Amino acid sequence: MSVQRQQAKSLAELHNASQDLVEAQEREEVFDRLLDAAITITGVDSATLFQFEETENTLLPTNSFGRETSPVAIEPGQGPRWKAFADQATRVLEPGPKTHVRDDVSTLLILSLGDRCVLQCVSEKPEALDEQQRELVETLVAMAEAVLNRTTREQQLRRREAQLQSQSAVADRLERVNGIIRRLSREFVNIRTREALDTTVCESLCDVDEFEFVWFGMVGNGVVKPVATSGGHSDYLEAQAPVETTRREKSLPAGRAAVTEDIVIIEKIADEIHDGEWQTKALAQSLLSVISIPVKHNGVRYGILTLYANQANTFGENMKTALQELADIVACACYRIEQERASRYDRERRVDFTVKAAQTPLLSVAEKIGSNISVLSVKRTHLTTTAYIESPDANPSDCVSAGKTTAGIDAVQSTGPDTYRYRVEADEVGLVEMITECGGIVESIATIEDRLQVQTRFPDTDATDSICTAISDKCDGVTIAHARPTADSTHYTEELFDELSDRQYEALQMAFQYGYFSWPKQSTGEDVAEEMGVAPSTFTEHVRRAESALLTKLLAYEARSR
Repeated sequence: MSVQRQQAKSLAELHNASQDLVEAQEREEVFDRLLDAAITITGVDSATLFQFEETENTLLPTNSFGRETSPVAIEPGQGPRWKAFADQATRVLEPGPKTHVRDDVSTLLILSLGDRCVLQCVSEKPEALDEQQRELVETLVAMAEAVLNRTTREQQLRRREAQLQSQSAVADRLERVNGIIRRLSREFVNIRTREALDTTVCESLCDVDEFEFVWFGMVGNGVVKPVATSGGHSDYLEAQAPVETTRREKSLPAGRAAVTEDIVIIEKIADEIHDGEWQTKALAQSLLSVISIPVKHNGVRYGILTLYANQANTFGENMKTALQELADIVACACYRIEQERASRYDRERRVDFTVKAAQTPLLSVAEKIGSNISVLSVKRTHLTTTAYIESPDANPSDCVSAGKTTAGIDAVQSTGPDTYRYRVEADEVGLVEMITECGGIVESIATIEDRLQVQTRFPDTDATDSICTAISDKCDGVTIAHARPTADSTHYTEELFDELSDRQYEALQMAFQYGYFSWPKQSTGEDVAEEMGVAPSTFTEHVRRAESALLTKLLAYEARSR
């Protein structure tokens, strides 16, 4: 073949190779087409691409075509390849001790490809790689650099577009969850049972397409028992029963959340496929990520809310925050329902708490008085706790003195002369206040040897045990001494006060506590009205209406009983 025909053929092959390179979409595709074209155009025996690896700080052979099937890595400063890479230059070498080229190689062509790669062409034929062919390879490499720059930009654009689409999807999902939270906040006001609440939460969350399966469980006896589900994967949950409460890593998230009382998230269940049976079964039903959230209020846990998603990495920080807000709202709704249920309940449970040391102001006063104390009522307003107590056996001066010498007590005042009833104002929340906030009634505080015993009554509901346990856990040195149900009682007392407004009941209670009904009177209507923060005429109206309503009920009841 003549020189001119050979040149024409090489140029045609270069043209075809350039078109192939331009059509390449990925970096690896560019590298493979470059090596194939280098061998085709020049007739060299092998072509190898070396890429710089930062972690290894070496040039690693990543792509190789032709006879040289096992090229080795190149260390920094090692031979002409590294020199060409460092200088970003083209080098043509022949065999010799100074060039480190093997004797069976006639020509070694090394070209820098961008700032991260080196192309090596090896020819064992004496006639290969003349000056024109080297120029063809250099042209080919320049074309490859341009294509690599283009593919890099396109990859960055695709990644950015995918990232924006992902962010948009996350934002849309988050907005839908926030919409559910707003809607549930309104609906919860009208929900009266735990069953309806739990079911509503699960079904509402499953309206989000990505939330494939949602369930709510109650914790007790070492397991999390499902009470409501939505999403159609109940068979998966049944296969995991019982869901044990445990800290063990890789166990079911709901069981871990029940023990740690903290949120448990697994963003990619597939990463744990070899760690347990539940992961395999979850993936088989396209459940790819999961979050379990303890639902609790004032230290009382009402259950565990668990959501499975059909996508990995669903529960990012913003979604976690939104779902935690939802769990808090659900917990408040649970608390309200329990309180309403307690007010209608006809069974009570007496619970005695033992306190090793009087660690709160109100208990310190009780300890210093030394006599048994009956607690008439406890109210918490803003930063002050007001308790009304009576202690017939205590010396009034000792009671007032106890208040003056106890840190955190603002005042201990008698509600009238020659009376054994007192008003205690404290600025700290302690055991007595927590019992009241959780729906309990403190009946008495007694000193028994070196400790105090606080006797209380709670509505006998499903949540009573967890409420009392939470109270003892949150107060240092407090244990549950006794817990026993009382005999059945009727709703008569509740019905008796049904027709009283909150202000009428408060006026009646304050009047009684201040000795307004005593003979002789221990306080006047003006005194009680001032304490309530109302006008004397308003207090008198509330008391008279309350007396009339109670007497009407009592006399009607007596008439029916005869």
